[in-house]
Amino acid sequence: MTPAVPSWISAVGIVMGLIGLLGVAFAVFTSARVGRTLELYEAENSAQGRRIASLEDEDRRKSERLAALEKENSVLRDLATGKTILEKLVEDVRESEKLRLSEHKQMVELLAEIKDALAEMWQGMVRFFGQTR
Repeated sequence: MTPAVPSWISAVGIVMGLIGLLGVAFAVFTSARVGRTLELYEAENSAQGRRIASLEDEDRRKSERLAALEKENSVLRDLATGKTILEKLVEDVRESEKLRLSEHKQMVELLAEIKDALAEMWQGMVRFFGQTR
């Protein structure tokens, strides 16, 4: 004969069993939740890695484009500077030409005066030698 177990002990045993099952169910649920959270973090980390790679690629392309634009800007600046230098040279040539024309005019006037003086001298010589003959 087995000794009779009081019913309250059986009830306590059943409650303890249920609490144990609830603890195991909670542990399994928590473990599943932690596993799912880890999966979500891994997926987020992977997505962030792809986004960083995409941004780095975009940054590289923009850096290359910026370098190309800086090179074009340098060429245009050189052209503009060359144009400015050319305009200055043209102005210098114009001023030099004005000066040359002024000097040429003075030379022509001087030559005209010399020609007139020589003509007078010639006429004087002609008269002098014409009278002496």
